[in-house]
Amino acid sequence: LRGREALRKRLAGLFFDTYGSTPGGTALTDALCVLEGMADRTEAEPVGLRVAPARETTVVLDLGAEDGRCVVLDPRGWQLRDRSPVLFRRSALTASLPEPTGGGNLDELRGLLNVDEERFRLVVAWLVAALVPDIPHPILALTGEQGTAKSTAARLVVSLIDPSPAPLRTAPHEMRSCAAAASASWIVALHNVSSIQPWFSDTLCKAVTGDGIGERALFTDDDITVISFRRCI
Repeated sequence: LRGREALRKRLAGLFFDTYGSTPGGTALTDALCVLEGMADRTEAEPVGLRVAPARETTVVLDLGAEDGRCVVLDPRGWQLRDRSPVLFRRSALTASLPEPTGGGNLDELRGLLNVDEERFRLVVAWLVAALVPDIPHPILALTGEQGTAKSTAARLVVSLIDPSPAPLRTAPHEMRSCAAAASASWIVALHNVSSIQPWFSDTLCKAVTGDGIGERALFTDDDITVISFRRCI
């Protein structure tokens, strides 16, 4: 209801389309307050980001396209659906995935990554785990000398599961900015990490295990804001 992509400007646009005039600011504020009150009385519904569980053995992958299509994965295979059985949210870091096709293999990916066979199997296992929500995910560390295509490999890995207009990001300087960036995308890919401070190590552990980060809300004395998420790194 609030924020940069909030409902306020959509309401104003719908009002103008219907009545040909601009709604008053007070009327918009009152309408949003009523909607917030209605939302507070409604039972909360979980909202996924890129992947979400639908049933005990079913996972839904959001393709990120405007038409809302998704891929439903279960032990029998995968199916392309026009409408998702669960709700997803999008952020500025959400880009669209291409529609999947059957009959592929991993040989083409193997030829693009500068790793040996043993480490390629680890990369594939990490990619499979990234499709499973609600579990702690191992951190994939890509190491090597300068010019060994570490950043290229990271972009490829991100694009297969959670493509983004900014697939690689620099390491944050404090916990709040790290939590804000991690809450907006399913996969967080950091590059050019030369050192890991103790607070950053703790934050990475919290991000993969699903621990919450609580801080005092801005412009308040005692209100607490909690950011809770579990991400692939």
